[in-house]
Amino acid sequence: MSKLKVAAITLCLVGALPMVASAQSKHGPAQGDREFSLAGTGSSDKSFDSGSLGVTGDVGWYFRDNMVAGVRQSVNYASIKGEKLKNDFWNGSTRGYFNYNLMFDRAAPFVGASLGGVYGDAVNDSGFAGLETGVKYYVRPKTFILARVEYQFFFDSGSDVDNAFKDDEGLRVECEQGRDLGFDGKTLIHPAQLEIANAAFAPDEAAIDLARRQIAAFDEATAKGLGVAVVDGKIVENLHIVTARATLDRAEAIATLQKGL
Repeated sequence: MSKLKVAAITLCLVGALPMVASAQSKHGPAQGDREFSLAGTGSSDKSFDSGSLGVTGDVGWYFRDNMVAGVRQSVNYASIKGEKLKNDFWNGSTRGYFNYNLMFDRAAPFVGASLGGVYGDAVNDSGFAGLETGVKYYVRPKTFILARVEYQFFFDSGSDVDNAFKDDEGLRVECEQGRDLGFDGKTLIHPAQLEIANAAFAPDEAAIDLARRQIAAFDEATAKGLGVAVVDGKIVENLHIVTARATLDRAEAIATLQKGL
């Protein structure tokens, strides 16, 4: 009787092992799987007058357990208060990609490359190639969160580069857009572009006057042992003086360069 009990217990344990193993699903992809991911970004200034948002979606196919190829589509929108164009900005990119994955339990680091094109408002339609790397972390057997970094190389035809410096209106739009986004300069390819770029990025007389008054008021306040000054009813602190000095330096640099032209 005791032998039968032992045999029955052993049989039950052995029979249970496949059931337990089948319940433990493998995390990560397998050959033939399809993959879809969706990511979004957004930003706004503190008054919510200007902002941007973007959406990127991937659709891929695993032709090996650790290799995936697919298509990635991005759409971006920006609304900038004060810019000179009548319309808001839309642009997008379409590219094919290939990734090689390494699987470490739930984490899957990957490296890869992409090839495609960018197009839309206030951008030069162009092709590009890029490298990328990142990691997927599987929170469920087939569901992951993704972190990815891309480095892209843009390329244009030789005729585009030769003729770009003659497009004064296009250059003016690009400079004004960059200025409104917070940039203080632009890389140029021809001396003929200097006048337009300097006009867009040079501080105007009102900005120069304000910077000088802020510096003078702050110097006077610190001489009295105070940490802040007031100009036009607004508090001026050290961080404002850093910006004011940068404004004057930029104005002086541009004025010096223009004298040499």
